Amino acid sequence: MWRRFAGFCLGAVAIWFLLFPAGRVLLALGDAGARSGKVPGLAWSLHRTMTPRQEAWSRHWLASGRGEQLSVDDISGTEWPLFGCCFYLWATESLHAQHAGAGRADPLGYARGAVDAATALVLDPRSAGWVRKHWGESYLSRENVFYRMLVISAITAQHRLTGETAHLPLLRAQVEGLAAELEAAPSGLLEDYPGQCFPSDVVAALAAIKRADPILQTDHSAFLERALRGFTGGNVGELGLPPYAASALSGQPHDLSRGCGNAYVGMQSPTVWPEPARQWYARFVAHFWQEDWLAAGFREFPRGQGPDWYFDVDAGPVVHGLGFAASAFGLAAARTHGDYGRVYPLTAMALAFSVPLADGTLLVPRALSNAADAPLLGEASVLYCLTRTPFDPSATTEATGWNVPFVVWLILLAEVGVGGLLARLGWRMLWGRKPPRAAACR
Repeated sequence: MWRRFAGFCLGAVAIWFLLFPAGRVLLALGDAGARSGKVPGLAWSLHRTMTPRQEAWSRHWLASGRGEQLSVDDISGTEWPLFGCCFYLWATESLHAQHAGAGRADPLGYARGAVDAATALVLDPRSAGWVRKHWGESYLSRENVFYRMLVISAITAQHRLTGETAHLPLLRAQVEGLAAELEAAPSGLLEDYPGQCFPSDVVAALAAIKRADPILQTDHSAFLERALRGFTGGNVGELGLPPYAASALSGQPHDLSRGCGNAYVGMQSPTVWPEPARQWYARFVAHFWQEDWLAAGFREFPRGQGPDWYFDVDAGPVVHGLGFAASAFGLAAARTHGDYGRVYPLTAMALAFSVPLADGTLLVPRALSNAADAPLLGEASVLYCLTRTPFDPSATTEATGWNVPFVVWLILLAEVGVGGLLARLGWRMLWGRKPPRAAACR
């Protein structure tokens, strides 16, 4: 009895964690969406399976009051729950906009509850516990760029998807207030937290203001053109790229330009400044793209600068120079810029390392997320990246051939090989004999 039970477990593990993921990745690599402006089929299925989890988790986390209990030093526990909700909302916006042309059902048919729950989590003052500790009760009217960008983005996405108007007064107050603060800032930059200014978050905030304009029937185009001053001259380093961190007062860079920040700028900046965005992306590729016989992706630090092995909460693991966050969000940037020659290998790497399970879970992104406070962030991030479309469809670089990094084939070979051995062993333990072979050809 125990032998048969163990055999059954071995077979289930082989199929669930090894053989199915390998097959799913192979199918995804043949999907036209992996090498073009179309959304890959995996993104549609991931959104459907993730949606009920997103809704249930958002409601549970909000009801728990965890946002008021966490320390300001717990970055993943405080930022990631809200960031993950916005990634989900942005992805849902994209799928909703494209469902008819893709011959798919409107995701709002099953996602309305999750959209409302994600928005409620972002907007609830209890979720803002960490920024309230940083800024006090003026947290919605003084700097605090990252959180206020999330508020603007969540309301904008919910209104675009559902037509909900209850939060439009808050949206107007945040758009007008943040724009006025950025206009008055000496350098054109503001802080996320006291003493901490991240220019990539300012770019995201400006993009959020631009996306909110049609809803509010306002026009911030002149302000947004002037806002480019925060990312020119002495506010950029020797590479001509926004730095990872800077002084909000002077605009002077505090450190190197980094891959995670540039990837984020690359996927947000075309909304605001299309031509500077193209130039930044070209420099990002020139200084951060790394491709060899084994793997391809974006470095966390410029070539020849910074460590090749590293980890922090923004960059994630950095392995032989390649950054997990830089390459993941680099995929979003490449899709946004229509750079499909890089989209395809980045997609192949992302899917192979994600290990997609039969229930829709992406095993590795789930494992790298904060299990207590943001278990879905990794999957929401992958979903967001896969749903980006080119801001200028006429300027694209198409993928040709099966440009799959060798490490992807190694992962698939290991999954099939180990999975096959485990399945064979499980069969023998379950039935006491070898699996039947197909009859030889005569």
